Amino acid sequence: AIIASVNDTFMSNCVDNDTVWAIYTIYNTYTGTYYSINSNKIKMTIDTVHTPSIILMQRNIPVCFLDTCFFNTTISNQGSSPSIKIYKNGNYFGTNYNYLLPGQYAHGDSIYIEVNSSLWCVNPIKANSNILVISATGLLTGALNLSASKNKVCKGDSVKLKAIPANGGTLPKYYWYNNAVLLDSNYSDSLMVLPLSTSDYQCKMISNNNCTGTEIVSSNIVNIIVRDSVNTIVNVTPTNPTIINGQSVKFAATLINGGQNPIYQWYLNNLVIPNSNKDTITIFGLKNGDSIYCIIIPDTICLKTPQALSNKIQVNVNNSKIFGQRNNIEYQLFPNPTQGIVEVLLSQEQHGIFQWEILDLSGKKLNSIITINRLSEMEFSFNLGQLKNGMYTMNMKFDGKYYYERIIKIE
Repeated sequence: AIIASVNDTFMSNCVDNDTVWAIYTIYNTYTGTYYSINSNKIKMTIDTVHTPSIILMQRNIPVCFLDTCFFNTTISNQGSSPSIKIYKNGNYFGTNYNYLLPGQYAHGDSIYIEVNSSLWCVNPIKANSNILVISATGLLTGALNLSASKNKVCKGDSVKLKAIPANGGTLPKYYWYNNAVLLDSNYSDSLMVLPLSTSDYQCKMISNNNCTGTEIVSSNIVNIIVRDSVNTIVNVTPTNPTIINGQSVKFAATLINGGQNPIYQWYLNNLVIPNSNKDTITIFGLKNGDSIYCIIIPDTICLKTPQALSNKIQVNVNNSKIFGQRNNIEYQLFPNPTQGIVEVLLSQEQHGIFQWEILDLSGKKLNSIITINRLSEMEFSFNLGQLKNGMYTMNMKFDGKYYYERIIKIE
C-alpha cells in the first residue's frame, strides 16, 4: 500500500511483520523530469502492552527494633532501568526498597513502593505496591523452663534434663547447675545427668536475640529424688493359730516395700490357686503337710528383684474331731489330677447311705454342677468337667463317718 505524504514523518496503524520504507521524489528543473530514491526498509514488530506490578512483604516478623527490617519484593514488567521509590507513612523516604535500618521505622509504620517501568510498551507506566504495616517489637523478656524425664529414680539411673526457652534467639547458650555448682555449658537445650543422690538441678541461658540484651535468664529448680535399691518382704500368717479338720482357714500376707497396688498369687503345695489375687485367702479342707505361700509382684521402684516370695506355712491339722478320719475304711480316688472324671473305689462293700459334697478352697459347695454315677456297691464316678481348673475338696460320708480328699482339676 502507498501512503502519500509530503512530510518527512507520518503516522500509520501498523500490523505485525509489516515492511515500511520511504520513496523520495526529486524534480529536475533543468531537464524537467522526476526521479525517485528508495530508503532502507524497516520490518515492523508489534510489542504486547505490559502492566507493571509490585508485591511487598516483611521478611523478619516481628522485627526487633534494634535489627534491620528486611523486605521481600516481587516486581514484574519494570524494565531494565526502572525508577523505584519507597514511601513511609505516605511520604517519600528514598530509593532503597530492600530494607530499613534500625531507627528508620517503628511498629505500625505503613510502607509502600512505587515503580516507574522503563519498558517501551507499558500501560500504566507507574504502579504502587500493596501497603505494608511493619510489625516490630520492643525489648523482650527471656524465660527458661526446665523439666526432667524422671523426678524419682533409682541409684544408677540416668535422667534427661530439657530446657525450653522463650525469646532465646537462634543460638542461645546454656549453663547447667547441680546444687548450684556448674556442671556444663553448651549450646544444647538438653543434658543427660547421672544423679548419685537427691539433688537440685537448674539451667541458665544467655540469649542471642538482640531484643533481650545480654541478661542471664535462670530456669526453675528441678528436684530429682534418688532411691537406693530395696527388697520386698512378704510374711504370711494364719489368722487362727490352731487348724482343725473340717474348718476353713484364713491366711494373710503383710508386705514391706510392696507399693500401693501389688499383685498377689497364692500357692498350695506349689500349685497355683486360681483367682487368688488379694492379700488374704481362705482355704477349706487343709490336710497335714499342706504348704501355703504367696508370691508378690510389688508396685514400687528400685527393686533388687522383680518379685518376692513369702515364707511357707506348713499345715499341722488337729485331728481331735472325727471329721476327716478314714476309720479303718480304705478307699482310692483316681485319677488325681483329673481332666473331669474321678472314680472312688472302696476296699469293702458299703451298704449304708453314701453322701458326698464338692467344695472349693473357700468352703463353697458346688454339688449343683456335679454329676455322680454309682457304678457298683464299691465304685462311684464323678464328672467335674464343669469346674474351672483349680483345687477342690471332696467330702464323703459312709454310715455317719466322714472322709475327705483334695482333687486337682486340669485341662
